[in-house]
Amino acid sequence: MSHPARATSPALGIDASQASQVRRTGVGQMAMGLIQALKDLVPSTVAVRLYSRHPLSGPLAELPPNWSSAVLRWPSNRLWPQIRLALALRRQAPAVLLSPSHLLPWSGRPRMVAILHDIGFQRVDALYGTDQLAIGPNGLAARGADGVVRLFSGGRYRACEQDYHRWSLAQAMGRASRLVTCSEFSREEIRAAYPNNRLPIEVIPWTIAADRFVAPCPPEARAAARRRYGIEGRYVLFVGRLERKKNVRLLVEAYARLRQLDSVPRSLVLAGNPGAGYEDIRAQIARCRLGSQVIETGWFADDDLPALMQEADLFVFPSLYEGFGLPILEAQSAGTPLVCSDLPVMREVAGEGAAYFIADSADDLARAALRLLNSAAEREARVAAGRINAARFTWHRTATAYWELLANELALAGRPPDHQAGRAPGAVGQPP
Repeated sequence: MSHPARATSPALGIDASQASQVRRTGVGQMAMGLIQALKDLVPSTVAVRLYSRHPLSGPLAELPPNWSSAVLRWPSNRLWPQIRLALALRRQAPAVLLSPSHLLPWSGRPRMVAILHDIGFQRVDALYGTDQLAIGPNGLAARGADGVVRLFSGGRYRACEQDYHRWSLAQAMGRASRLVTCSEFSREEIRAAYPNNRLPIEVIPWTIAADRFVAPCPPEARAAARRRYGIEGRYVLFVGRLERKKNVRLLVEAYARLRQLDSVPRSLVLAGNPGAGYEDIRAQIARCRLGSQVIETGWFADDDLPALMQEADLFVFPSLYEGFGLPILEAQSAGTPLVCSDLPVMREVAGEGAAYFIADSADDLARAALRLLNSAAEREARVAAGRINAARFTWHRTATAYWELLANELALAGRPPDHQAGRAPGAVGQPP
């Protein structure tokens, strides 16, 4: 049950704008999972408020008695935290605000904890769009947002995807009391890119609801997922935005070479929406004359992902830059053979449960994929190691680490939680 916002200020506020979206990104999925898990951990004496752009629905709307929600209307996803949430916090602010990203309110009195997933936009210029506005298709809204960004940044930034993130992070560095990231790799990247930063940087790994992927999907669910996305026969799977950062163009090139080497016909399924560099991906598909052998699902229902993953002969995660890589854990939990680009963060997250390839070599990717597909011994060894590796990551561990951090922030804000109090009766959260 969703409780409306109370007149008194909550102790803890959480930006639930991305968690409440119907079509959640990876950040939205993480925010949703964290909120659900915190419902089981936050003591009943701590008042919590969720702030969102749209009304909460589904499990997210099932709130314990000490939780409430506030819907803050705004015409666009962009600048909602910076402006609309800031206005709400000026009137009534929690002691501590948790943001699922580096997009923080420009004003307001709470101590702010920002989650920084990766800084690819700062470290690798070529991976992000510099002309693509990050505020949607409405031309007037785009021009307006661009003007706002230029005005408030003194002309240093524009409202393109890359500048939007750089500018937002610069603002967050000045407003946050603590930064959280999801891997040791990301922490070192942040330290290298921002040597003058004095904020504490905590590492709390992300995770998934592994049971969804471990439990075998019924045959009818698998068949239904195939029908929905027009998938027939055997296939190699990629999940993520179809963009330059994810290295999908090279995956297409490697797949074309794999088809020449492999005696078993397999389609390539690209599950995700287009992003920066999508035109290059389409051009590569045309150059390789792959036609219907490459299946693009577009946006897909999250409920279909376990079936798509379990049905795949191979999952490929070829990214050029990541802060963590949730699809790694999804593939490992599903028991799907996994090939990753050989990056430090991939080895940190995937361990021995993946085969690796040189990130800029289509030939090396094709060879690594063929080796896993043709060698039962290596495939079984990697899958077994992957299941063991994925079990290291649980929502209980992740949410407990976040709650300990937030409890410390509440104490610093003069609102220490009563750790002896149990969670509120009737709370509905994510199982461990």
